[in-house]
Amino acid sequence: MAGKRLYEISVLRPLLILSIVVGHCFAIYSGSWKTPEWLMQYPTAYSYVNPFFISFQLAAFTFISGYLMGYKKYRIDVNFFVKKIRRLYIPAIVFGILYLILFKKADIHGFLPFSLAVLKGVGHLWFLPMLFWCFVFVGLIESLNISWKWVLPFFLLLLFVKGTAQRYFPHLGIANSFSYLFYFYLGLLCKRYNWMQRYENKKQTTGMIAFVLFLLLFAFQIIVLEPLQIDSFLKGKISDVATLMICLCGIFFSLQFAKVSTNNPKANFVQRMEWLGQYCFPIYVYHQFLILLLYYTIPPTFLPTNIIPIVVCIIVILLSLALSYITLHTRMGRLIFG
Repeated sequence: MAGKRLYEISVLRPLLILSIVVGHCFAIYSGSWKTPEWLMQYPTAYSYVNPFFISFQLAAFTFISGYLMGYKKYRIDVNFFVKKIRRLYIPAIVFGILYLILFKKADIHGFLPFSLAVLKGVGHLWFLPMLFWCFVFVGLIESLNISWKWVLPFFLLLLFVKGTAQRYFPHLGIANSFSYLFYFYLGLLCKRYNWMQRYENKKQTTGMIAFVLFLLLFAFQIIVLEPLQIDSFLKGKISDVATLMICLCGIFFSLQFAKVSTNNPKANFVQRMEWLGQYCFPIYVYHQFLILLLYYTIPPTFLPTNIIPIVVCIIVILLSLALSYITLHTRMGRLIFG
């Protein structure tokens, strides 16, 4: 087992990161980000790109982290947590400080608020502390040998009380992990107990069914549920259930697609994805800096408005990859990104 490579993860990880970059490049059209002054009119379809490309991808990344934890045999001790701090918190702190200096220096005053913001994760960097706490909580549960039959339903329950959790655990990104612990632990269990094995001979069929269900659920949430005028609490809970199902279907079909595409590990597509995969972490860190600069600081307004996000997307992907390549070929870069 130690010598076996998880080619499906080597393919899936870069596809997910590219999806997230595309989604963020269209975030100004969905209301997720502040609308730039230069943005007046745009195709209605643009408003659906961001929610589509960031519908299940972050949950899938979290699932992958748990999947890998279930694959490897970790010794849960102080050294395990120190390694996770170095891997996840150091980049969050270094680039969080840079993010606040560049984009939000007027919003946060005082050393303590500044420090707490950095430790919680600013901008897109919130994902790194969140993932750290997933490792912490699941690592502690693993060391206590608590049965998964108790833990998995508990983590599922946390998905539906995340709003309350924010009030009691507002700092360090702890509350953010409550929205993702279920996916992290599910990934661990799927790999440890080979829960996906029963679908191994029907990867294409089951993957296609999951993809169709994903599309139907996504359409229901965007077209039917969002404009629906009902009690806000009930609407929120229905949305939580829909989001859960979208994430589960998205994770399943993307993992099945990755497995099908890696039937021949020496295929050019697999080799290229493996090469790209080594730069996923820094690409994620760099991409939002570049998007914010291109939309709010030096927008390419000389271009037709409708093609700006497409051009920005191409530029961001290429520059993020170039910066990642350069960074990981320096001693400091390897130190920061583990």
